[in-house]
Amino acid sequence: MIARIKAFAGVLKDSKHPFKMIVGQLLVKTGLNRFFTIPLNGYRINFSRSALCVTLFADAADRHEDEAFLIKILRPGDVYVDVGANIGTLALAACNLVGKEGKVIAIEAHPVTFGFLKANMELNGFSNMTLINAAVGKEPGSILFSDINSDDQNKVLVNQGKGITVELDTLNNLLSADLKIDLLKIDVEGYEKFVLEGAGATLQNTRIVFFESWEKHYSGFGYHTPDVTGIFGQYGFEVYKLLDNELVLLPPGYQSEQCENLLAIKDTPSFLAGYGFTIKQ
Repeated sequence: MIARIKAFAGVLKDSKHPFKMIVGQLLVKTGLNRFFTIPLNGYRINFSRSALCVTLFADAADRHEDEAFLIKILRPGDVYVDVGANIGTLALAACNLVGKEGKVIAIEAHPVTFGFLKANMELNGFSNMTLINAAVGKEPGSILFSDINSDDQNKVLVNQGKGITVELDTLNNLLSADLKIDLLKIDVEGYEKFVLEGAGATLQNTRIVFFESWEKHYSGFGYHTPDVTGIFGQYGFEVYKLLDNELVLLPPGYQSEQCENLLAIKDTPSFLAGYGFTIKQ
């Protein structure tokens, strides 16, 4: 209990709107949150008991950088695949951007979080989104998954411990073999390497990958940033840091010492011409 109080105190300290964070927590504790929805950029989400919902209730602009990137990249008719979709904020934003002629596939492993994702899709009435409840990895089977209150931090557990068992499959199996993907987003709390190892055919059909990278997470699974960038290299991608509208090519052996989003691009000249980015010299 003391640890949870200290953790929440830390969240309040970092929050731009600590009073709204407290109100949000009280709504969840009393169950009154179910009577609220949260308006975001062109869509709404249910105020579920998700930790991410409390954050967005306090500040709807939180996590805006990821959505801003999607706005720059996605066009009507595009295909967007979200691995680690959580409650669906980015997937829902993508639905608006790709339109009815486009397609969004949102994949979430945790069954409760998946339920929030499904309810949010139904709330917005999107017909261009497909949902998949599964963990993604190197090979099919099942795997132990954490089950903590901070649902946006739930992840595959390396060692046996307290958690839940979820179905595991590869991206190659979950997605159609002929699906051409414009943007693939991966955020799986350090399990990225294993997702990629089961996604060879998928990567062949993908133009851009937007993924979370952090040595702290990677080392917990026994590998490092170059192991991930090396897989991208095998499939013809170049990996960059993203600085506003500039790209910085990663040097050999680069490690993500801080949590960051990286960008793997298959055809850099076309990307630069199509989206207005430049290479930082």
